Amino acid sequence: MAISELGPNVDISIFPAHETMMASTGDDSTYVGRIVCMNVDEEVCFPTAISDIPCGILIEGNVTGGYVTYRAFGVVPVKMNDVVAVPNCIAITNLGGVIDGRAGTAISTCHIVGQILEHSDAENDIVTCIVNCISPSIKV
Repeated sequence: MAISELGPNVDISIFPAHETMMASTGDDSTYVGRIVCMNVDEEVCFPTAISDIPCGILIEGNVTGGYVTYRAFGVVPVKMNDVVAVPNCIAITNLGGVIDGRAGTAISTCHIVGQILEHSDAENDIVTCIVNCISPSIKV
């Protein structure tokens, strides 16, 4: 069964990209699966701090100013920043000092993005997760 068939899913595609989320060749695979946030100008952007509030997981990127699609709630593949075991919750991480939208184990004061459904064995693994960014909670 394809991941898109697991649901219900809530996808949002009414906001433009604040930054490049697609290569000039039209390939968005580098960006898809990463956590995204919303800036004050109502544009979708990648997080810059672990305390940023996530709005979803990017499922279709675009160039700056073009409309993107992200999943705010549902089942979605997520790009991981480290090794994470089931049933851990995931969040924006800064593993190695890098914050680029890849997910990792939620630590205190992070906004929880969701929970993984399969193990992440290495950096840049793409694993299936249940996400809920409609009302993200803070891990305490």
